[in-house]
Amino acid sequence: MEKAMALKHSSQACGMEPESNLHIFVKCEIAKRVWRCWLDSPADLVNVNMDIVDIAMKILDSGTPSDLEIFFVVAWAIWHNRNKIVFKSLSQVPDYIWGFAKKYIIEFKSASAAYSQSLPQSEGKWMPPPPGVFKINVDGATSEYGRNSSVGVVIRDSAGDVCAACCTSL
Repeated sequence: MEKAMALKHSSQACGMEPESNLHIFVKCEIAKRVWRCWLDSPADLVNVNMDIVDIAMKILDSGTPSDLEIFFVVAWAIWHNRNKIVFKSLSQVPDYIWGFAKKYIIEFKSASAAYSQSLPQSEGKWMPPPPGVFKINVDGATSEYGRNSSVGVVIRDSAGDVCAACCTSL
């Protein structure tokens, strides 16, 4: 099975309709073929005419948390494929997109389980600083190309109460 095929470069994935969330995740023929791979889906995702939030709510209502997890990871895989089409002129076949998403879920759960088992109990939990001391937690994120970077800071006292917090885009 061929994993990728070359496509004409465009600012949208399929060129059939103006790009929208509804089209990318539901109406696009590529997305429909990916959703057909979900044989036990709690919702008909091939013939649906709802936006992504309403679909998620329907799945949550009639499915399981695991179904919702599958939905969002597969939607992310469809988006990932869309970006490959737009930026690299390549597209994965629908069966590969589905398999990629399912494999991603399995690998993530496996890595999470292995990581949580390797942590000593005390290291997996935030601990307040001693009295008279403040703890500053900082985290940041950036894209591969340095765009859309952001940073967040939380300052807590010895009781664990938040004294200050802020975040900003860089």
